[in-house]
Formats: sequence, structure tokens, C-alpha cells
Amino acid sequence: MLFSRKGVKTPMRDSSYNFHTQTQQKFSRGGEKKVMKKSLSLLLSFALVFGLFASMASAADTTLTTAQKYQELKDKGILKGTTTGSDELGRTLTRAEFATIAIALAKLQEEKPATATFTDVTSKQWWYGAIEAAAKAGLVEGTGNGKFSPKNDVTVQEVIKIAAGIAGLKPVEDAKVEGAASWAAGAIQAALDAGLISTGLDYAAKATRGQTIDIGYAVFKAANPDVPTKVSVKEAKAAGVQKVAVTLDKAVDADKAKFTLKKGSVNVVLDKTTWSEDKKVATLVLKDVKISEGEYTVTLSGLDADSVATDSAKFTAQNESVKSIDFVTSVSEIAYSKKAKVKVAAKNQYEELASFPASYYSVFTGYNNTNERVVKAEDGHLNIVLDTDASGIIQGVSQIPLTIYFNDTRLTATKTFKVGNAPFVQKMQLGEVKYDGKKTSLTGAGEVANVAVNLFDQYGNPVNGEQITLSAANFNAFVTPQPNKLTVKVDDFNGDYDYEAKVTLSQKEAKSGTYTLTVYAGGASDTATISVTNGKVVTKVAFGDFDKTIAVGDTAKSFYVPVIGYDVDGNTLTKEELSDAINVARIVPNVSGPVNGFRFVDSGPNKGSIEIQGVTAAAIAKQVIFVSASITQIDAQDYKNTTITIQDQRVPTKLVLDGSGAAPKAVLGADSEFKYLIKDQYGETYTSLAGHKINVTYTNLDQTTSGTLLVAKDAANTVVGTRAADSGTFVYGSTDGAAFNAGFKFDTKPNQFGTVQFKAELIKLPHGTVTTDTTLSAVTQTIQSIDPTKVDLTYSLKDLGNLYAIVDSGLHRGEDPVTSHVHKQVKVAVKDSAGNDVAYPSELVQHVTVSNRVAVDAKADLTVNNPELPGSVTQTAYYVLGNKAGTATVNATVYGAKGEIIQTSGTVTVKADPVEVAKISAGNGDIKKASGTSTDAYALMDLKVVDSYDIEYTKTKIAEYNDLIGITYSITGIKGDATAKVYVDPNSHIVSINGNVKEFLLTATAANGKSASTLVYAP
Repeated sequence: MLFSRKGVKTPMRDSSYNFHTQTQQKFSRGGEKKVMKKSLSLLLSFALVFGLFASMASAADTTLTTAQKYQELKDKGILKGTTTGSDELGRTLTRAEFATIAIALAKLQEEKPATATFTDVTSKQWWYGAIEAAAKAGLVEGTGNGKFSPKNDVTVQEVIKIAAGIAGLKPVEDAKVEGAASWAAGAIQAALDAGLISTGLDYAAKATRGQTIDIGYAVFKAANPDVPTKVSVKEAKAAGVQKVAVTLDKAVDADKAKFTLKKGSVNVVLDKTTWSEDKKVATLVLKDVKISEGEYTVTLSGLDADSVATDSAKFTAQNESVKSIDFVTSVSEIAYSKKAKVKVAAKNQYEELASFPASYYSVFTGYNNTNERVVKAEDGHLNIVLDTDASGIIQGVSQIPLTIYFNDTRLTATKTFKVGNAPFVQKMQLGEVKYDGKKTSLTGAGEVANVAVNLFDQYGNPVNGEQITLSAANFNAFVTPQPNKLTVKVDDFNGDYDYEAKVTLSQKEAKSGTYTLTVYAGGASDTATISVTNGKVVTKVAFGDFDKTIAVGDTAKSFYVPVIGYDVDGNTLTKEELSDAINVARIVPNVSGPVNGFRFVDSGPNKGSIEIQGVTAAAIAKQVIFVSASITQIDAQDYKNTTITIQDQRVPTKLVLDGSGAAPKAVLGADSEFKYLIKDQYGETYTSLAGHKINVTYTNLDQTTSGTLLVAKDAANTVVGTRAADSGTFVYGSTDGAAFNAGFKFDTKPNQFGTVQFKAELIKLPHGTVTTDTTLSAVTQTIQSIDPTKVDLTYSLKDLGNLYAIVDSGLHRGEDPVTSHVHKQVKVAVKDSAGNDVAYPSELVQHVTVSNRVAVDAKADLTVNNPELPGSVTQTAYYVLGNKAGTATVNATVYGAKGEIIQTSGTVTVKADPVEVAKISAGNGDIKKASGTSTDAYALMDLKVVDSYDIEYTKTKIAEYNDLIGITYSITGIKGDATAKVYVDPNSHIVSINGNVKEFLLTATAANGKSASTLVYAP
């Protein structure tokens, strides 16, 4: 120790320190406080404040003088300087000075107790408070006999010895350093090798303040390196046959930082990225491929561009090679067996077990009948299998030399084994616990963890069912602690004579935890840890916002009160998680009051809520409905309730425009739609007009002979207004609310001009003392059919965007510009003098030519017929189709609104870039479908796909052009009993529903990963 109780300066031998930093006092782990008190030095203080040594060589590599280092430490507030104001770097340090510096570095306040701890330290001395504080914090201890010896000095080698120990440097065995004592030589050599100190020091001399500052500064800089303002990729290197280590020069947000890896110009697919604790080193794990000879580039992304200085680094890798082959067992004896095994470790240049298959190795014994061969074990080791029960081999006598070598380099290992007794199980070693996929624990019911049961004979070599008689009955396995929801079975599940334990989670757990798997086979046993993560099991509930109104008369209407569930960690469960079988069984719903019934909904769009199945006919306003949800399980108890007050019966109160309304103008027979909805006093859409009516009037505002029709968009497409003059009143009675809510359409006619108005009035009929009609709400919509001869119109081709070179691609044969789905129609954009868009019939494009027919083909569809256009006008629809990558000018002649022929042109580009899905959506977010039916997946979803060329695919076109858009379908989340079966044919895309299916999720996914889903549930 540096300071003994007897006051004699002797080295501190191989003490182990484990410090942690607090803002107040510093303490060692329990039971080690006396060890911690055995030393005091500047270095120890640095370690206490700034942590252990790191990157010593780089920290010590500085051009600063000792005085500059000292000044920097003072500037940073680490040191305060001497009382004289002089650096005094050449002076030795006393224990009292060390104590003063120590508490400053540890950020401790001086302590001045009434009674002194040491007999030679008094309250009148300047160092009293510092020594008392250091002693109280456990930084120092006396030198014996109750004394502290505040004026004693320390030597250089004593300081270095302590520094090396704190830094965790392993002393160099048998080191000899000139001028150093033997007890300090190993530590001094380690410090030299690490760059902590420079050469040429007088180790036996008393340590000066300057020497201590030099070493202390190295510690400080190593623990507090200069952090750059921008991050750079400092280094990248192969760290394994499927690993790349990337070192950054500062910590980053690991959730944002992403990496790509390329070999030359080829992307290398990564499986995952792991990070060091300090977030400066990322390990990239390759997927399915190995590091091979060549130059690699690692690129950092995901961070703000202005926070990155250097985003990439290159490294050169070599092919994997075997660098060592060793026999694992230390015993030179082998079992007497037809299939004896010897375990071998072949390691590559990364000190990993080499990934080469067994065929890359050869083995021989010198015997002709031992049938020796190499097989690869699941854990990556090699097993030499041979027959030691062959003719000529004598048990207990014969010696068998085993030689194994790597075929490519002839790297060889040889060991001679004596043939011993027949094998029996002496030792068991459970392998790595493997979970499904990339999981690190069991979560869902039915999930299995697999654990290899590795057995070894009395000689330490692998043994299995090939050498000895084994069955599942030979094993005893169990999981603790109890109770738990884990079951375990040990058997040879795949017939390879090797045994494994399968641990199955029979039911989701509410709480996460670790369990111990114990397996016995005879006198051998081993344990493994099984991790179970809470399986999103509900332990607490709450009610979400219920924003609907329950009113008198809502007898046939269902209402859904949302339930919010939380797991044991406070995480909010999704609707899917909340409504699985386990959680449905845990949640007990209850509704009391004038209701027809209730249930907890476990499928469909409202799953995860309590359904109130309407109020009774006898329900009256102001009555209260009580709703509750509770959990009464061993692992969780909770109860929540809420109330809903029944409101007055619904009545229609106003008409509200749904959408943007009708266009103010139309030309050449263009139509315009609009919709008003009946709303009740609670703002909800309503259809009953009992005690009310809606009068719809249709008026020609300028008394022209306009032929514009007002057509209702109800099931019958009722024509509400037909006359050139005022058409009178059309009445919607008590049962016509749904028809009114369907909306209306202005149907203008060519060459018939004027302005018409739609007016709807919601009227309350006489009731009780009210003897006259009361108008509650009135709304209007107008449209003007304009005379094109009296307005100035401008014409241009609508932008065609890009075309796909479908013909050149060869994906579709016989594509025609008119019939192809990936064509585009040549249309005209028309505006009035104010810049307003004016609807214009597309059939009036008379002729189209293209400048580059190699790239683009154009063709007319002569079968179009718009009966509202004059018979004297030629009607055509022109389409263009992409042939080959290139550009072309499209020239079109158009029949103008005034009868003139207009010339206009535009440009179209044809690209060979593969078609990708830009948007995918399901019109049916959820849909009812009975079991026993089969339906096209796209029809069931009402799927719509828009590609990167702005072509929209729906219905049968999705299947017809699937070689372009690449849509696949999947089925997940099937709920129902054991008979529930749902299947989607991968070729025809027909979805078949059989058995008692409650719900499932149908998902359509494009090749680029974009997807849409539809929840299908039973009626």
C-alpha cells in the first residue's frame, strides 16, 4: 500500500478498486471500504471524478508543457492553484496537499468536526477540513497509531503503481525496468506500453507536482476527450466473418443513425446493428453473406446533414481463413464406441469458430477400419467421429493418433488418444436459448424456446444417442419458479440422435420475468435462463372518450364505449391486443339501465369496446346508463366505471352541405353534383323526417329556356326539376330522409344556357298549439350553363406526365394504345378569361400526331359517343402508349366551343424505369363477409393501386397487370374456433373463408413494401 498504518512507504499490491462517482461522497462497494482507504494520490482523485483510464496513449500524446496542462486544469476548475500563486511544479507533494487536491477534484466540501479524526491533524491547521472530508469520504486512511502523517511525501514509482492499478492495466510478468524496484516494474512496464508515462523517469525519486500533473492530465483527457462539433466515421473494419465494426468520434443517437455497407458498388444486406454502451461503436451484422476479399465502404445516414463531418470510411477485407485448430478436450483418452467423438475448435482470423463446412477438413488415424470423418456441430465446433470398437483396437491399450487439417492451407493439429472404456454421460451443457425469429424472449401463447442439450462422456468428448442408449425418459426437466405458464419437454425431435429441450409458453404472461430451466440426465445436469416478456396482457383498464349521444328512441342503434387497456408496464394495448382471447376472458363488462343488452366486442371495427345494444322503448330522457369494466385475476385487480345520460329524442334541426358544393359554371353539357345532409340537434346525420318535411324548389333565375335538369341521386335517380321555367315544389316526406341525403346533380345541356337554383327548406309541421309550418333551415345551390360563344376560352393539352415503355419491356404482348390500361388519354384543359377551369368534353379532340413514333404510339377510339354533343361534330378519344424510352411532342387539333378548330401541343416522356407502386389503398377498411364464401382479394378490399406513372388500377386490372405492380396478399389475425380456416390462393388471389371465422386481416403488399389492409369480420 502507498501509506501503511505503520507509516512505512510500501507498494500497494494488486488491489482491486470499483469506484462510482457521486456529486457528494465517494464510497466503495460493501465490504471493500477499507481497501479503498488504503491509498491517496492525485491519480486516485482523478479516477474518482472522471472514471477509469481510457485511451491512455492518445490522451498522453500532447505538445502542451506541464505548466500549460496545469493551467488548463485550473481553467476548467479542476484545480485551484497554490496559496503562493506560484505553480511550484518542481516541488514534491505532501499527504496534506494530496488531501486538499483530492476533495477539490471530488467536489467535496471541507468537513470540520469538533473532534479530530487523527491525533497529528488539528483544527488550527489549514489542511484540517480537507483531510477530515477526505477521510469521511473514504478517500484516505491514517498511517497507523491514529496518525495521518500530513507532511510525508510519495515516490514516482509509487504513483505509477497506483495509476496502473486504477487504470486496470495488467502488470507485465517478469518485467525488468531500469531504475525501478521489482515490485513496481510490472506496473511501470504496463504504463509505458499504454502510453500513460514517458520513458526516462527516476522512479525511486520523490514525485513532484509537475510529474503528478502530467499523469493526471493524461487521465483527465482520456476521461474527457475533446468532443468534435460534428460526428465523423473514424474507422471501419471487419470484426468477424459477418460483422463490421464502425467507430465514430463522438456519441450519436442510435435510434436515428443508420448505416449502409457496400462492397465496391454492390449493396450488402445487413441483418441488424448493435451499439456499444457509449454509442460510439456500431457493429453491423451481415445477412446471409460473409465478409470476403475486397474493398468495402460504410456510410452513415439518418442524422441531420449539418451535424456530420465525414459520413463514410473504407476498409479492405480478406477472405475467411483458418488460423488455428485445437482439440477442445484436455484428456488424452477416447471412449470405446462404434461412433466415438472428439471435439475440435477451428478458429478464423477473428478468433471466431470458422464458418467452413466439414468438407473443408480432412482427418486420418493411421488405422484402416476406424471410418474417421469430420462433422460440423450446430454450435460451430467440429466433431471427429470414428470407430474405436474396430478390429485390432484393444480397449484400454490401443493408442489412436488423430490428425486433422484444413484442406486449403494444410494447417494441422495432431493428438494421440488412448482407447478407454465404453462411454457414459458424465457432464451436460445446455446450449444457447433460441427463440422464434429475432425474438429475445417468449411473448405469445404457443411460442417455443429451443435449447440444445449437449452431453459429454467421461473423457469430455461429445456423446449422444448414437453411442449410448437414450430416450426422453432418461431426462428430467422442469422450470422454476412456480407457478408459471411454461412447459418443457426433452427429446430427439428431428431424429439426429441429439437431444434438445423445448420450452413452450402455454399462455401469455401478465408480467415479464426470467425463469430457470433445469435438465437432469442421470448424475449430469445444467441450467439455462428462459426470458418471458409480458405478452400485452391487460392488467388495468380505463374508458376512452365516448363522443356519441344516446337519445330516447335509439332502440335499434348500437353504441360503442371504447375501453383502454394497459399492461403491467403501463403500455397502452392496441385494439387487436385488447381483444385477443386472453384479454377478453380477463375483462368483465357490465351495463345497467334501460338498455336492450351489452357485450364486450372482440372482433370487427369496434373491437375493444363495450357495445350498448340500444335503449329500451320505455327509456326516458335524463335516465342514466352505468357502464363498468373490471379485472379480477390473481395477477391483477382493477375496476373502472362511467355513466351516460340519455338525451331527448332526436329531431331534424338543420341541413348541412357535405363537401364543396356544385360548380358555379358549366359548359357544353357538363354535370355537377352536390349533397346536403339532414342533421339532428346533436349534430349527427339523421334520416327520419317524422313531424317534418323538406320542400325542394327548382327555379330558373333568369327566366331563360335552360334545359338543365335537377336529378336526385337516390336509388331511382328521380328527376326533381325538368321545366324550362319554375318547376314547382318537390316534397320529401317523413320516410324520405335517406333519399334526400343521397344528394343531387345539375345536368346541363349543350346549347341551352341560363342560371338555375336549387333550394331546400327543412320545415317543422304543425303540432300541438303551433298551427303553421315552421322553417328550421334553408339552403341553396346555383349553376350557370354558359354560352361559349360569348366568353373567351383558352385551350391547352393537359399534362400527360410520363409513360412507361410497356412495349419495349416485353412484359405485355399486343398492347394497343386504345385498349391498354397503361395508356393515357389526350385531353384538353379549358379556362375562361378569369383563369377558371371550365369542364370540356374529351370527345372533341379531332386528331393527334406525335413527333417520335419510336417512343410513343397514338391511336383514336372512334366508338365514343356523347349523345349531348351535336351530331355534326366528329367525336373521338385519342390515347398515347409508351413504346421505348424517349420524348415526343404531341400535336392535337380540337373542336372549339365556338365551332373553330384549335391547334395545341405538349410533350410526353417515355421512361424504362420499372413500374413501382406509389399509392395503395383499401376502400373497405372493414367489411362483413360470411363464412363459406370465396371472393377475389382485390374485390373484397375494394383495392386501388396507383403506380409511379400515375396509372390507377382497380378491380380486374389489378390482377391483369400484376406482373407490373406485383401485389401479393396475406392473411393474419384469424379469430374463431378450431374450424376457422382462411386461405388466399397465391395465383388466383381468391380468398376462401371456411369454418367459424370471427375475423381476419387481409393485407395487400406491393414489391416495394407499401401495403393496405382490410379487416374482414363475420356478419
